[in-house]
Amino acid sequence: MKTQTTQPSQNLAHLIKEFSYTSIMANEMKRTDQIVIDDGCYDFVFFKGQETTFSHGADHKIPLTNGVFTIHQLKPPNQLIFNNELELFAAKVQPWANATFFPATLDPGLIYLNSIFSNDMDQLYNEIFETQTIEEKAVILESFIASLKIEENDSFKTVKAICEKIYASNGAIKVNDLVDIFKMNRQLLNKKFKTQVHYTIKQFIKIVRIISLIKYKIKHQEQSLTTVAYHFDYTDQAHFNNDFKKVCGIAPSIFFKNLPAFFHRHKKKGF
Repeated sequence: MKTQTTQPSQNLAHLIKEFSYTSIMANEMKRTDQIVIDDGCYDFVFFKGQETTFSHGADHKIPLTNGVFTIHQLKPPNQLIFNNELELFAAKVQPWANATFFPATLDPGLIYLNSIFSNDMDQLYNEIFETQTIEEKAVILESFIASLKIEENDSFKTVKAICEKIYASNGAIKVNDLVDIFKMNRQLLNKKFKTQVHYTIKQFIKIVRIISLIKYKIKHQEQSLTTVAYHFDYTDQAHFNNDFKKVCGIAPSIFFKNLPAFFHRHKKKGF
């Protein structure tokens, strides 16, 4: 298994959070079903592989074909199930830019991006998989994103500031705290947020809290789940388990026993 990440250029950091590349061969893994977590950020996912299935919710299965897709509002657990090998190159969109690239009018599902960006995706796909390094792939995709000439309106800027507050707190902030900070009534604040991010503020806070907890636990394997949950202000174990299952689709004990391939990179120091 090979996992790499690289950061976007400064000019696009307000739109793209990170680029990642993952290559997995079945004989390298204990399990060939890998959990994929919805972290509140939509992705441009460039997929290359054979005999791979995307599973979501209560055993709904979608055969994957080579191409570029994003995942839109699917109920967890989300899983990639593969028989041989697969490659994934992905650009993680900043949450406040979700609606900039992916309209809310899409039906829930695994959305191939030709339906949004026409045949541009086919050429882009070929160019990206013809390159060798993650940095080369990132340059190609950045060039495409820059060509879209995206403009920031007032809602974009406000929601960006809200997301940054939530990230800074690791999901410990309350919606009412944000209402006070941004001097806006709760209904209007949530409407602006959901229009840009496709999630309510409350949903997004929960996602950020659980993802932050997962990254912390990966770096502190010696700590029990109870200790880690308490560190993130979960004083009720049932509340913690419920939030974790809502975000990840499975119980925390099962998740950490079979850590998904896409989270192995968080074992690295400083990541």
